[in-house]
Amino acid sequence: MPELPEVEAARRAIEEHCIGKKIKKAIIADDSKVIDGVSPSDFVAALVGKTIVSALRKGKNLWLQLDSPPFPSFQFGNILRSFYWVSDFMHFKADFLRAFVT
Repeated sequence: MPELPEVEAARRAIEEHCIGKKIKKAIIADDSKVIDGVSPSDFVAALVGKTIVSALRKGKNLWLQLDSPPFPSFQFGNILRSFYWVSDFMHFKADFLRAFVT
C-alpha cells in the first residue's frame, strides 16, 4: 500500500507539471471497477480537450478538477508502485493500469 506522502507526491507532481494543460489522449480500460454506466469511448471523449485546473487529494484518493465535468478520480492501492514523468505525461508503473491520461 502506498503511504500518504507518496500520494501527496503524486498530487504535487501533477500540480507542478499538468495544471493549465489540456488532456490530449486518454485510454480507459473496459472494466466496471474503473467506470460504470458509461462506455470507455464516451468517457475518453468526455476527458479529451479538457484543461486540468487542479489536483486534489483526500487520504489515498486523488482527483483532477477539470474546466468542466467529469472530474476523474484515482484510488491509490497496492497496485501502484511508482510514477515518473516521460515527456509531458505522467506514467504510473503498476501491475494493473486501468486508466492512462496524457
